[in-house]
Amino acid sequence: MVALLLWGRGVAVAQPLEPSSHFASLDGVRVHYTNYGSGEAALLFVPGWSCDETVWNAQAPELAQTVRVITVDLPGHGQSDKPELAYTMDFYARSLDAVLRDAGVKFATLVGHSNGSPVVRQFYRRHPEKVRGLVIVDGALRLLGDAAMMEKFVASLRAPNYAETAGKLIDGLTGPMKDPGQHAVIKA
Repeated sequence: MVALLLWGRGVAVAQPLEPSSHFASLDGVRVHYTNYGSGEAALLFVPGWSCDETVWNAQAPELAQTVRVITVDLPGHGQSDKPELAYTMDFYARSLDAVLRDAGVKFATLVGHSNGSPVVRQFYRRHPEKVRGLVIVDGALRLLGDAAMMEKFVASLRAPNYAETAGKLIDGLTGPMKDPGQHAVIKA
């Protein structure tokens, strides 16, 4: 009844949006994304290292009441393909471009969390004309420490005990979380 009265006065009433799951293609690699809404502009949410698009589950539906929202699983994460190749920031940036093209988005505000931050910055370097804004969430603008320290860290992730090393790193980064299910997803 209230919706009909408001509609009769020309006031828009927000309707719940059903998200839709899609796959874009980049050089034969399927890149999964979830779309909320329509239009040529969108908020594009990019998760951090070892995370999938579900880290944005609390934000996406709420924001989608007023703006088109797209959440993405970067290649190697979530429902996207996990090919044996070099996962560079440039490759990830190209995957974002594939998603935006597939979704028919001409302009985006990119939200990058943690390791998603250098991804959105690289996208901006490649396609400044497509970017309306960048939002950096818990992302470093540059790596801390010297080159030798970073090489030691990266070498530990290449070692045969990668799973153990990565598990310890994830435990240290996530600490106690309110949602144990989310912690399990990150470690998977």
